[in-house]
Amino acid sequence: MKTRIALISMLLLAPIALATEPPPAPPALPPILALAPADALVVAYFARPDDVFKHPVWSLPLGNKSELGKALATAAAFDGPFMIAVSGSPTNPASLRLEFAAQPQGGAESFFANLNRPRQPAAAEPDSPPDATPSPTPAPAAKANLISAVRPIRLSGLIPVPILAAARDGMVYGSSRSTDAMAWLEGKEMPPRFAAAEDARKVLSDATMSADAFIYINTRALMPVPVAEIERVVPGLSAALGIDRLQCAALTAGWSRNLDVRLVLGLADGEGGVVDLVAPQNRPSDIGSLLATDYPFIIRGTLTNAADSVDVVNSILAAVDPDIVSEFRDECADFRADFGFDPLEDFLGNLVDEWAVGLRFDDSFELNALAAVRLADPSRLQSQIDALIRDFNLDIDYTVVSGTMIYTAPAASGKTLAWAIVGDQLLIGKDFETIATVARRANDADPVQPSRSLQALMRYLPHDSAGLVLIDAAEGARLALRAGEGDPELAEFEEAFKKLADSPAAIGVAFVRGEGALSVRLAATPAIDKDARALFWKSIDASMTRARMLSKRLVSMSNIQGILTACFLYANDHKEAWPQSFAELLELGLVGPPSFRSPLDDSQETITVENVDRLSSYLYRDGTGLPPTEVVICDRELHDGGAGFGFADGHVEWIEGARAKELLAGMQAATR
Repeated sequence: MKTRIALISMLLLAPIALATEPPPAPPALPPILALAPADALVVAYFARPDDVFKHPVWSLPLGNKSELGKALATAAAFDGPFMIAVSGSPTNPASLRLEFAAQPQGGAESFFANLNRPRQPAAAEPDSPPDATPSPTPAPAAKANLISAVRPIRLSGLIPVPILAAARDGMVYGSSRSTDAMAWLEGKEMPPRFAAAEDARKVLSDATMSADAFIYINTRALMPVPVAEIERVVPGLSAALGIDRLQCAALTAGWSRNLDVRLVLGLADGEGGVVDLVAPQNRPSDIGSLLATDYPFIIRGTLTNAADSVDVVNSILAAVDPDIVSEFRDECADFRADFGFDPLEDFLGNLVDEWAVGLRFDDSFELNALAAVRLADPSRLQSQIDALIRDFNLDIDYTVVSGTMIYTAPAASGKTLAWAIVGDQLLIGKDFETIATVARRANDADPVQPSRSLQALMRYLPHDSAGLVLIDAAEGARLALRAGEGDPELAEFEEAFKKLADSPAAIGVAFVRGEGALSVRLAATPAIDKDARALFWKSIDASMTRARMLSKRLVSMSNIQGILTACFLYANDHKEAWPQSFAELLELGLVGPPSFRSPLDDSQETITVENVDRLSSYLYRDGTGLPPTEVVICDRELHDGGAGFGFADGHVEWIEGARAKELLAGMQAATR
């Protein structure tokens, strides 16, 4: 009897025990990151800071180069894993607190030396309370050593912050709060750390342990101001969008082996908004069954049904203008009265589970697309399509392929569109052959699978997801090689593109809906290695260089245009006679000295009335009586094989190649 009572008691108490069991603790963190405070507004952690501070991105034209150089010089001291955190109230700058931790490769002494800060006793730090009473007896030697081990440093930046730092066990920890470094150095209990915070359970994962970088933002503290502004402009919009549910965000990135980036948004309980629109549910990913063809670029999403997605959009629109939603509902009711079915509930409600869009380029580099969506009731959709064709008297062509009816726009219409219902999928494509290919393969015993690059990529992405973006980088490289064949600008990238084209290189993004969180994960196959990434940055650098060159060309051509305009103004006042020299224009104030210096010209000499014709970046000849097609102003020399030329009729052109050489030679001969 007692045994039975005990058994029944256990069964009754088990649900209570399970219900009160604390949620699983987040994974253990790297020692440096574990020192981040629980109340942080922002936390940034880098396991290999050299990868960041010595990245080629800093060679691009980004803001103030001198300030950037100072920041990078300071950052060079952090040559091992390090963390920096900012805490306090974003609306009260005086409350802001900064903490950092580092594990310098050269040890603590090297770290402090690199920051160029002398070693001083903490007692001399101004942060010490002004009314502190000295101890009546000398401090023990051990205590004195502890005090002398705490050093004041100052990190450079827009607002330099004095920090007390200490070293222990190969690590350095510092804080702008004077008591923190000493407490850490003595091994005392410190204020709560981030690993124990509620947000940590949402944003930390096993990937954080081996991450190269981790960045956390407490949006709960930062969002009230923008949310209040949104509510002031459009009341109810932030709730409709779900912005007010955003509590925190964290980015975890790894690149040492293969690229793996995870963005996690911590969300409060609730429904609707952008999250439900982008990621309504997780489903197993099986692109081959939904989009059974070898498209190298695929976007895939999930649905409960399309009508629910429209309802989410309507709830957002209702916050902006309720009449929009009311009119939409009225139009649906009118449509149902006229055609016998509701376009929202009956048609869009039939589109369920998942959808996908495949993109590819054919041999002539024309974009081809194929869209597919799962149907709850294919026969119902078929009858609706037939009813619309009949009631609207649409001119549609029909062809049966492998037992599938394919609808196409007639050739006479000049439109290319085809659609069909294949199994439980609605397919929409650019043309008949796109749909016919899928219809034939649907009956094959061995349908075409995604490329080996995409199959390799799926090993690094979650199988269950709310959305996917898959890019076959190898196919993209092959396409670039075909499109750029013979292009001299591609020559320096050709070997890298060939290497990429021969590999299973792919990049993908997965959206995963979790409990209280939305995760966005970007991953790449190991074939996207350092060479491929170097190619990427090299191509960006080349693009930026070219953009800067084009910008300089535009400024130079604008200078030529301005000088031409001044010549026409001069001619109006001098019986259609042009000025004999630039000096006349400058002396009369029709043109300022800067207009005679091209940004393509590195000369630093000051332009004056006396030297303008000799030092100007441009050649000039008197245009009086010259035909409109004659050049009157141009660059003194070619730049990358081209130059700006101003003509007697007032127009300006950038001309390259043999024609530019010919025109420049003519101007040089005319101005000797």
